Amino acid sequence: MIQSSLKIGFILLIALFYGTHLLYAYNYGQGQIGGIKIKNIEICQNLAETAQGLGGRTVIEKDYGMLFLFDLPASEHLFWMKGMVQPIDIIWINDTKIVHIEESVLPPKSMMQTNLSSYGQKIMADKVLEVKAGFSDDYGLQLGDDFFYQVINK
Repeated sequence: MIQSSLKIGFILLIALFYGTHLLYAYNYGQGQIGGIKIKNIEICQNLAETAQGLGGRTVIEKDYGMLFLFDLPASEHLFWMKGMVQPIDIIWINDTKIVHIEESVLPPKSMMQTNLSSYGQKIMADKVLEVKAGFSDDYGLQLGDDFFYQVINK
C-alpha cells in the first residue's frame, strides 16, 4: 500500500512538473523598436502566459521585453497590473508601428488590491510589448516608430 501511494505521488509530481513546464513554454526572440535593439524578448504563446505576463518578476532588465501576439485583425487588448511588483512601460503595436504607449505604469500598492485600472481602452493593436519602466522615455519612442522581431528559440 505504501509503495503504491509513493508511485502515485511520484507520478503526480512528474505530471505537475511537466504540466507547469508546458504551461509556461515561452518562445524567445530578439527585436528592434524605434531603432533600439531588444536582445531578449519572451513571446507569450497561450492564455496562461498572457495572463501571467510579467507578474511576480522582481527584476526586469533594460534590454528585455515580453511580447503578446494577438490574432488579426487588430482589436482592443486591455492590460492590468495584477501580480506586478515592478513598474513597466506598455507599448501597443499594430502591424509594425507603435500606436500607443503607457509609460511607467505602477504596480498595485498591495497584492490584495482588487480595484485595478486597465490600460489600452479603444487602442486597436495586434501586439503588445511590456518593457522596463522608463524604456520608452529613455529612448525617445514615439507613435509611428517601427517594431520588428524574430523568434530565436533557446
